[in-house]
Amino acid sequence: MIGEVLEFAGLLRRKSWSRARLDELRRAKLRRLIHHAYHSVPYYRRLMEKAGVRPEDVDEPSDLRKLPVTTKQELRDAGEDCLARGCGELTVRHTSGHSGVPFEVRVTPAECRTRRLREFRMLMGAGVRPRDRLTLLGPLRTAPRRLHRRIGLYRMEVIPGNLPDQEMVRRLQESRPDVLWAYPTVLKTVLYRAGCGLSGLAKPRLLITSAQVMESALRTQLRADLPEMDIASIYGSAEAGRIAAECRWRRGLHLEDDALIVELVENGSPVEPGCEGTVVLTCLDQLAMPLIRYEQGDRCRLRPTPCSCGWQTPVMDAPAGRNADMVTLPSGRKISVLPLDVALRDQTDLLQYRFVQKRLDRIESQLCYRTPPPDEQLQKVRRRLEEALPEGMEVHIRLIPEMRFEGVKFKVFVSELEGSS
Repeated sequence: MIGEVLEFAGLLRRKSWSRARLDELRRAKLRRLIHHAYHSVPYYRRLMEKAGVRPEDVDEPSDLRKLPVTTKQELRDAGEDCLARGCGELTVRHTSGHSGVPFEVRVTPAECRTRRLREFRMLMGAGVRPRDRLTLLGPLRTAPRRLHRRIGLYRMEVIPGNLPDQEMVRRLQESRPDVLWAYPTVLKTVLYRAGCGLSGLAKPRLLITSAQVMESALRTQLRADLPEMDIASIYGSAEAGRIAAECRWRRGLHLEDDALIVELVENGSPVEPGCEGTVVLTCLDQLAMPLIRYEQGDRCRLRPTPCSCGWQTPVMDAPAGRNADMVTLPSGRKISVLPLDVALRDQTDLLQYRFVQKRLDRIESQLCYRTPPPDEQLQKVRRRLEEALPEGMEVHIRLIPEMRFEGVKFKVFVSELEGSS
């Protein structure tokens, strides 16, 4: 317990560090990670030898570009060779299986603790108070009964996303949260089954969303229902833990710069400042199963200026989606599904929607309304969606009486093009 308190105090102090001091810490952690991976992890030793890179060749974050990007499938294929020798007891963390095949990440108890403390730091930064009742809607794991919760501080209840819908509705009503931390898909499922706005179930002061990008239509509905409720975003993954989160200023997501090196790449090369790219992660605190230049797959954009709050870490926009969630244009270029999402913002009676691409020149828009609108309105929606798409793509609208929710996560965009995963 004392060690945990001391570690957390150290994490909090870093929020006041200068940029130079943070960079020094990152370099030291990077050198430790690369040396460890080369000497203890067979997969990375082979990768570095094939690239002609020695541990002493990687001294700065920019030196990581000497190494190739590692994919999820390559780590699956490596099996036990991606684990450090003699790493001892390990805990398994499962990804959501976005591509259809779940992925296991293994961490030590100490690494689990560090992840948990970083998450706690993020929650405090987002505005969670000591006496708040915090309800988590969506995670499948329950929270352990820690000492601070037993004395009434940072109380937490987990409502698993695999419970029956009505059970989730009941437990959310009974939890009376001050802070609701929810997976957007699970929250939409609960509201859909309850047949009411969030205010009919709970009136939290703060809503935190994570695990998926929250669609702007849902955000608009929530703000109209509870105009006084604050909304904050957290970006993370099972592979790396928490990656970035909004502070109280809500002017972008602060990267966990003391624990991660985040690169944005396009076709293997770094993107220009302010441009969108695919996230490639190096986790500085994970040694049992290192992730070095790991292709996360999300599409993000870094902001050119720091936040006014004073924390000297880069700030990014909320993720635009994943590579697998990108619309493929007839030319082969990929774009975010976000323009389609924006085009539906004024559809206040729309309960849920999904876009399906079956052809390069056509998108099917599946819409589930509380009350089906007249055909004239649907034609206006279709034209607006087509205007949001370049290269003359067509949109076909199909009304769905009830949208099916497959598991904890719901895919707003589905590609059925040949070769899509």
